[in-house]
Amino acid sequence: MTLAEIREALRCALPVLPAEITATSARASCFAARHLGRVFVIGVGLEGTPRVPLSSTARALLPLCSLRAADGIALYQTDAQDGLFTADLDELRAPSGKKLVLRGFPTELTRVDNDDGTLRWRSVTLTAQLTGEGALVLDEPDAIRSFDGLQGAPIFSLPQAGLPSFAGILLGGEKQSVLGRGSFLPAAALRARLP
Repeated sequence: MTLAEIREALRCALPVLPAEITATSARASCFAARHLGRVFVIGVGLEGTPRVPLSSTARALLPLCSLRAADGIALYQTDAQDGLFTADLDELRAPSGKKLVLRGFPTELTRVDNDDGTLRWRSVTLTAQLTGEGALVLDEPDAIRSFDGLQGAPIFSLPQAGLPSFAGILLGGEKQSVLGRGSFLPAAALRARLP
C-alpha cells in the first residue's frame, strides 16, 4: 500500500457547509459513497438538505435528495458522477490489523474570510488504532483540539498489504487529558442502513 493509494481513498471526504455562514456556524464532515450503482452522501447529525461541495477544493455544490435519517446517520442521494470520488461500499472487507486513517474537516481549521464572507476549510488526516468494535484511539491526539466538525468523517482500515478498505463513519469522540478516543459506526452496519 502506498501513500498515493491512501490519499486516493480519502478523497471521498467532504465538508458540510452551514446554511448561513458566520464565525460560529456549526460545521461537519461527510463523504460520498457508491453502493449498487447509486451514489450517496452520508453524514452524522445533519438536518434538512446540507450544502456539500463536489470536492474538498470545489465551490460547486452537489445536488442532493434527502433519503432518510436514523440514529443520527443522514443519507442523501446524488446524481453527480463526474469529478466525485467515492468510497466503495459494495465490496467490504473486514479490517485486517488495527491501523486506521480518517479525513475530516474540523471546525478549528475552518474560517470565514472577512474580506468576502466566504468559508475557507481545511482538512486533517489522522491515524488511529482500532481498540474494539466501533472504537478507536488517535495516534496523535494533540493534532486536534476537539472532534468538533469531524463527525461524519470516513474511516479506512490500513492493511499490511493491499488497498485501504472502508471501515466506517466517525460518530464522535472526546479529548480527555492526552487521549483522543472516538467511536464509529462500522462499515457493515452502515451498509445495512442503505436502501
